[in-house]
Amino acid sequence: MSDSEFEQVVADEQAAEQKYNAALDEYARSAQRAVNSQLENTFTTSVRVDAPRRGELIGRVRLASDSELIESDQFYIGTAKGHADGLPVYSVWAPQIARAFYVGGHIEALGDVHGIRTLDHAGNGRITYFQDQALSAEAPSPLFPRRALVIPKPVARVAPVMVAPQPSTTPQTAEPANAKDTESVEPSERPSGPERSAEPAPTVPSSETLELRAEPILLRKLAAPKRGDMSPVLSTLQPDQYDAITRPATDSVIFQGHPGTGKTILAVHRAAFLTSPESRELGAGGLVMLIGPTHEYAEHVRPAVRALVGEDDENILILSLPALFHDLSGIKVDNRADTRVDDGTLVSEEIVKYLRATYNAVKRQGLLADSDRRSAVQIAYDRLRTDPAFPDGDVMDGDWYRYLRALPPFDEAASHPELRPLLAYFGIRFRKPFEFSDVAHIIVDESQDVHPLEWEILGRLGASKGWTILGDINQRRSEHTYRSWKPVALTLSIDTDGRAPIEELRRGYRSTGPIMRFANRLLARSERSLESLQADGPEPTMVRAPQRDKLAPTSVEQASLLVRRYRDGSVAIIAAATHHIATALRRAGWSAQDERGQSWTGPLGAIRLLTHDQARGLEFDAVIVVEPADFPTVEGEAHLGSLYTSLTRANKELVVVHHKPLPDKLRG
Repeated sequence: MSDSEFEQVVADEQAAEQKYNAALDEYARSAQRAVNSQLENTFTTSVRVDAPRRGELIGRVRLASDSELIESDQFYIGTAKGHADGLPVYSVWAPQIARAFYVGGHIEALGDVHGIRTLDHAGNGRITYFQDQALSAEAPSPLFPRRALVIPKPVARVAPVMVAPQPSTTPQTAEPANAKDTESVEPSERPSGPERSAEPAPTVPSSETLELRAEPILLRKLAAPKRGDMSPVLSTLQPDQYDAITRPATDSVIFQGHPGTGKTILAVHRAAFLTSPESRELGAGGLVMLIGPTHEYAEHVRPAVRALVGEDDENILILSLPALFHDLSGIKVDNRADTRVDDGTLVSEEIVKYLRATYNAVKRQGLLADSDRRSAVQIAYDRLRTDPAFPDGDVMDGDWYRYLRALPPFDEAASHPELRPLLAYFGIRFRKPFEFSDVAHIIVDESQDVHPLEWEILGRLGASKGWTILGDINQRRSEHTYRSWKPVALTLSIDTDGRAPIEELRRGYRSTGPIMRFANRLLARSERSLESLQADGPEPTMVRAPQRDKLAPTSVEQASLLVRRYRDGSVAIIAAATHHIATALRRAGWSAQDERGQSWTGPLGAIRLLTHDQARGLEFDAVIVVEPADFPTVEGEAHLGSLYTSLTRANKELVVVHHKPLPDKLRG
């Protein structure tokens, strides 16, 4: 296909998307007019119709023959149901129909899928690139003959950016993959030879291997700068990801995967699927909770959820664990504060039985009548401190009795974040908050860090249909969490004959091969299997500070160098403690942009400064990890979950700054 032909197809698809949006807008207006006409004689002045006004075409499907269901052999997949220049558009969550685009093969009621076209959008929302992919040997060529389109108004010629399928190995000089997305590029300016990615001619997948969908577009997205908040990835979801996302709400599953295997992508898109009108009987039919480890995680994923389901969707509740426990306890505390637990006794399986027995005792005695949440929590907590109840048939160990009596008074509890799960247990036993009263499905991400007591609390939220649990046992940051998924499944009653419903994710999307090989030194050899799609990239760099007091300035210097190289992307400094680095940033002319001292700006750009706890679930183009020897260990030196998590936040480049010797596993 020539450059001019390629550009014309892009222009055709832009015009089709323009007509698609015009149709959506007209539908929304007509629906609003119909509602308003019914309200003319009532006291209600206005009711907003929840109808999409803006849509995005994700791709196109070519069938082997006309389907009775759609009366055509072609259709589009988009973010909302509609039509585009005579062809139907079906939602990405439409059962079976969208599966034709994401998985292919033989689809009931549609027949065989000959091939697909994946559409890629620039940052300004315009289609700039496409890839056709044949899925059967009988697929015609071309897959999608040009149709005579009537373009409603002139469309600016935005030529596709042709990017090499492999990410650059020299980020110091490489231009960000999407740096020209909003510019017109002349054919003569595009890469040629092996750099010329994805001549959009159909490719037929091998029958023996599962080929990646839209591989050039996927690699382009992976190599693009990470600008902060998470974004949807509807066009590049892979078949296994789509199958995982669209499982019925009644299917409970635990996804175990190394860093960068797309766990958070699954969590966000699954929440959207379970609450979509198109999911029908497969969906949740009620509230879906998406729970992550930190305030930073919740803010990171919220924009992606809103982009998928709209600003006002009340069927998805996004919470961090600290915020959840804040709501359950009824105590006014900072719900952004992390609840890292150093004393495992406070969140152990054993303490649960004393909490349960004590709460049951005060309830039987009628001490909670007419109480609000805060009062009920205080009554139960005071009883736990002064006169804890024994579990039936047990005698309290003297050490336990002394331990519980030594807990601080209730008025001081708010200043002890580690007590929040304990207080939240009494809160959930007293009464569910109103907004949690109809929980149908609960999604828990970064769940390897959830403690036994916290799992008990989550279980009492009562997901009426099912659970989606995502995590990586290798990233455990505490020896007080479970070492396997089996007890989690037992606590949530999602086990089958004592076996946890685990599915393993093995394809790595985020980090380059060199970064993953370096980080995987921390794992046992049997745990190091991971297929990294970004195979190439710079090797991680070790920088040794000559003195301890030079550690922070050296880290800031390295961060400044990375900011220069990734001007359109994101850079983070991750450390066990950040106060000394914050001081060095100020001395170097950087300014904090938030009260928590996480976002910094300077003449070169922006930097995030995070502890290893705050960085969970986030990703950046480049990361500086400071003094690995200071990171907490789990079960001695055998497990460095916090360090492993931090090393794998980088998408392209990793720098390790240290003064102390590196952990033994990282030296070889």
